[in-house]
Amino acid sequence: MVNRTQTLVLGFFVVVWVSVLVILVATPEVYDLALRLPADHRIVELAVLAGLSGFIGLLVVRWCGGGVGRSG
Repeated sequence: MVNRTQTLVLGFFVVVWVSVLVILVATPEVYDLALRLPADHRIVELAVLAGLSGFIGLLVVRWCGGGVGRSG
């Protein structure tokens, strides 16, 4: 069962991920500038997006998935 705090954290991660995705799709120049990449490096951009997605997924699974190590 997910409590209110977990829902808030999950919502935050969803907003962060969607924001990065929207920036990548709508204005890839901003993404290039933030990563300091030359133009047309979609593979690197997608790799960063995949890494960020994996990291957020790991945090979500750890935050909501396991009671391992929790007391009480």
